[in-house]
Amino acid sequence: MIENQLLETLLKAEKVVGTKQVLKNIEGSAVKCVIVADNADGFIKNRVIAAAKAKDIRVESVPTKEALGKLCEIDVPAAVVGII
Repeated sequence: MIENQLLETLLKAEKVVGTKQVLKNIEGSAVKCVIVADNADGFIKNRVIAAAKAKDIRVESVPTKEALGKLCEIDVPAAVVGII
């Protein structure tokens, strides 16, 4: 997904931010797509990506946690975001 499309999707869609919330919503089958920051901690990335793939949920990535936080219009870096 190119960044403009990603930004447009994130601005319009209902989303959950943060590892715990994303994992909870993956288990509940509420998430349709997961976005992971490339510079997120490896343990977090691997755990979220594995959970998403187990449920056949699409996984996208962005270069940094800071960029993902800005795309979500929050003032802090975000390692993972789930689009509902």
